[in-house]
Amino acid sequence: SVGRPDRGTGLRMRLRVEYGVPPTLPEVGVQRVRRDGDLLTVDVDLDRGTPLAGDPRRWLARTSTLEIDDAEVVRFARRAAASADDDGNKAARLRSAVHRHIRVKSHTVGYAGAAQTVRSREGDCTEHAVLLAAALRVHGVPSRLVTGLVWVPRPGSERGEFVWHMWVQAGIDGVWRDLDPTLDEPVDRHPAYIAVSVSDGSEVEDRRDRTAILELFGRGLEIDVVDRGGVDRIEADP
Repeated sequence: SVGRPDRGTGLRMRLRVEYGVPPTLPEVGVQRVRRDGDLLTVDVDLDRGTPLAGDPRRWLARTSTLEIDDAEVVRFARRAAASADDDGNKAARLRSAVHRHIRVKSHTVGYAGAAQTVRSREGDCTEHAVLLAAALRVHGVPSRLVTGLVWVPRPGSERGEFVWHMWVQAGIDGVWRDLDPTLDEPVDRHPAYIAVSVSDGSEVEDRRDRTAILELFGRGLEIDVVDRGGVDRIEADP
């Protein structure tokens, strides 16, 4: 057995689909991708992040879901990281604050923006992600939304499955770092994430993001988790 893939600082995963060919996956954050025919190899190294290149204004702007000029979003962000002295500490405090602020962890909410979420205090991974991304931008920290798959354990078991998820990457010290506000603990000790697409939170990129997800539905995606020489095959959900 390969053990729990959500523990450690690095992981290798191999992806294949039963129908068609695997889609192109981005090299973002701590993720590196290599294609060999119909097989994708995804390497995750939590000690290495991709550099924040180009004009950062794209990752700092207001969008229809990241309303960084909303009074309640600004108030929440400033209060949550008021005493933080650098971007890394700001990001850590904001991640934890979003996790605490959203009291009702619910899948019944549609894709709400940061302004609605900060008031309703309800939502699933998407609402956690948009509020954190907006709060980071309030503090001038570049942020982007990441959609993909994350391994989660089944209740009472060491085994688990990959499920669809959204989280955030923040540009800290010139490098993209992953942050997941749905977790009690920081994501930087959980390597079993597979990024499928990234978005700046704009309507155009949100549509492209959904298209990238739909490309994997119904194609029989299988993921081999490789760790310490062992392989554990896990079918993605769905």
